[in-house]
Amino acid sequence: MLKKIPILKKTVLILLFLFSFSSYSQTISLGIEYEEIIIKEISDENELSIINELGNIITRLYKIDAQRELENGKIVTRRTNSKTHGCIEGDFKVESHLPENLSKGFITPNSNYKALIRFANGNLGVQPDIIPDGRSISIKLKNVPGKRVIGSKNTGDVDLHLISANIFFCDNPQEMIDLFLFNENKKKWLFKNLLKFKRLSAIFKNVDVIKNKSVIISNPIEIPYFTPVPFKLGDKQQVKYIIKPCSQIEPFEIPENPSDNFLRENMQEYLEQKDVCFDFFIQIKKDYMSIDNARVEWREKDSPYIKVAQLIIPKQFFNNPETDKSCEDETYFPYNTLEENKPLGSMNRARFAIYQKLTTLRMNYNNKEPGPIF
Repeated sequence: MLKKIPILKKTVLILLFLFSFSSYSQTISLGIEYEEIIIKEISDENELSIINELGNIITRLYKIDAQRELENGKIVTRRTNSKTHGCIEGDFKVESHLPENLSKGFITPNSNYKALIRFANGNLGVQPDIIPDGRSISIKLKNVPGKRVIGSKNTGDVDLHLISANIFFCDNPQEMIDLFLFNENKKKWLFKNLLKFKRLSAIFKNVDVIKNKSVIISNPIEIPYFTPVPFKLGDKQQVKYIIKPCSQIEPFEIPENPSDNFLRENMQEYLEQKDVCFDFFIQIKKDYMSIDNARVEWREKDSPYIKVAQLIIPKQFFNNPETDKSCEDETYFPYNTLEENKPLGSMNRARFAIYQKLTTLRMNYNNKEPGPIF
């Protein structure tokens, strides 16, 4: 069941973190130089320093939150999508017949990949499911052949991360810095940056757009998910990803006083009885559509969604400690993909630069060995 709800500005900040940022590092754990992969794409000479500043801010805030969790005897969670609604297994099946211009990278006709799927919230911590929040789905496709963005392996995983909003509310990393610092100390930020207030006002206007699209859900498998940022599709096209339920999901009624974990419970109840499927679409960039402006919607009427695959989730029982533990140790990284499906734009470049450090910090706090993510 879907209900339109107003979302608090505090909780709207969840979407700022939906891309799992970390602190800045010029090299990632495998020793691959950031410059080798990214710097040739950068046209703004200030972008690297902006990403550096953003990483420092996020790291500082991350460490404060992590220390609080440790003092309370908890594991250190992800900075976003902290609460797992469920980790499940499925199959990702690409359509048998696709035109050549769409058959790129992991979207290869008649391919079939095993998939690990994580449904999660969007906020910066674990909270009751009835609190307004964004939602996300992360999909790890196993054993995908092809030339990779990072690493020399010919076969490996491909990670996809989609959220429940089709736009982001910051154009670029600099606007994210502004919003972080404004939220941390409004008076101080305004005193130093009065001339930027117009831009910040625009951000909050966009937050209102996302707020008005927000819903209370009764089950994570009943809603669509989107990538607000684009990806390559071969050498000549750019696309966004969309995934929508193709199963007829009978809505669960939400009681007046639901349990804190009713989304997990409802999803488990459904999957004990029935299979679920999602249709996977791409949306091709048209001339007016921006690579870097994640606040501008790519309108479906201008570029209709094209179905290229289906995600099939068979009946299963996932609600157990072993599955949850394995899920918490898993990582999803947008650049863990093929060259023909490489992430694009300044927001994605910021993700590349700072994601790995955040994952490493989380694993270190929890006394885990950070495993390879490629």
